[in-house]
Amino acid sequence: SELYKQAGELRNALLLMNQASESNEALGASGAAGLCKYKASQLAKDMGDAAQTKKLLLEAANLYGIHGDLTKYAELLAQLAGEEEDAQPQFALKHYMKAIDRLAPADAPREQLAKAPASVLDILRNAFGFTLRQRRFAEALKLAERMCAIFEAMELETSLCKTMLAITVVQLTLGDAVQVWVLYPPITPMTFIVLFFVCCVVLCCVCYMVCVILCGVP
Repeated sequence: SELYKQAGELRNALLLMNQASESNEALGASGAAGLCKYKASQLAKDMGDAAQTKKLLLEAANLYGIHGDLTKYAELLAQLAGEEEDAQPQFALKHYMKAIDRLAPADAPREQLAKAPASVLDILRNAFGFTLRQRRFAEALKLAERMCAIFEAMELETSLCKTMLAITVVQLTLGDAVQVWVLYPPITPMTFIVLFFVCCVVLCCVCYMVCVILCGVP
């Protein structure tokens, strides 16, 4: 398969990789089958075949799930969601949330959230950015609440503060200034300090931009 790929024979490389996946699956090696299926999805992507890329990614995720590697299963679901954002946004959010639920369940205690795989952080940010681009603000706020819980459990103060600021912006966009404070988690002294610092930096940047525009300050 690799030789075909290097020679530019992507279709033949894809065929061989699929056959390798099927052979491994027949032997009960679901993990190896999932890896082959994932490599096949990347070949399909190189070929510009979006439909086949998504199909193979889902198959790869399911094979990893059968193998018991739930982290890889969730990561591939999130990658699938990224491929679906433009053409199939209704499925993208579904797969993002399924991946997040697998890595950091909504009802998980703080101790469990603190030990969630690091990959959940990027998945959360990608999913949140997607909901904002889609202007699905209700889903964005629900997701932001979960992000706050996870960031707080992992003691990621800067990420927590950024998310709280994002909640503020979304709520003000919706015209609900009162609800901003209801959604905030209890603020620790360190969180307050970081939040205050971030607000000061933002304010300074805004003031500088105003000076540049009005006074021509370099």
